[in-house]
Amino acid sequence: MLKDSILVVSIGRHTRLGDALETALDGLRFQTIEAEELETADCADARVLFAASADPAGGNEPMRRLTARLLRGELRLCGAVCAMIADGEQGGAMRTDALRLLLAANAAGAEVLPQALLESGRDLRA
Repeated sequence: MLKDSILVVSIGRHTRLGDALETALDGLRFQTIEAEELETADCADARVLFAASADPAGGNEPMRRLTARLLRGELRLCGAVCAMIADGEQGGAMRTDALRLLLAANAAGAEVLPQALLESGRDLRA
């Protein structure tokens, strides 16, 4: 992982969020990994962007699994700075799950940006 780039941790299946990220990251150096790959990534002092999309029912089991692993101490994010962008088109528990993930990342050694990077209603557009 290049220290001057962004590590995008992809959680869930992206449709609308993928389009927005493509535009937002244009011209920036970044690497995208799946949440399951986080344990092998070099996250020390990294800039981490969690990009999460809820399933059609509003849930996100992969995000809950990642949160649990962080809370159990299986993953460490020492020195990392983390932020989250989430798309919960159908609502559901996405906001609560995103907050839990960020709190778990903080407990795993990361600094966390204290506010949402993007908030939108149903019409998320790039």
